[in-house]
Amino acid sequence: MWLSARNAFQSTASLAGGSGGTAPIGSNSESDKRQALRYPLELPVELPGGSGRSHDFSKSGVCFETDTPVSPESPIKFSLVVGQASPDEPLRLDCEGEVVRVEPHDGGVSVAVKLTSCQ
Repeated sequence: MWLSARNAFQSTASLAGGSGGTAPIGSNSESDKRQALRYPLELPVELPGGSGRSHDFSKSGVCFETDTPVSPESPIKFSLVVGQASPDEPLRLDCEGEVVRVEPHDGGVSVAVKLTSCQ
């Protein structure tokens, strides 16, 4: 069963105690390079060869932290674990995008991804 990014976000926002709309991070001023408001969202991230944890999410991208080496300006595939489909099966939102920024963070890296696909 595939879940749209919007439905997954609404589901996880309500799991986090929100009503599908948690408080956005930052402003959307003209000086802000981001295309959409970001929302805090902590979910497990699964990457080829590693894992991480999301920090925030928007309709156009996601930011996560990981110990897995990631190259800037490269394509990336990863999954956000948004819940459980059954007791033994995680419910994943499979994502693809382009790495737009990699910065050192607490012994690992913070990775910003511009999303091209989520299902």
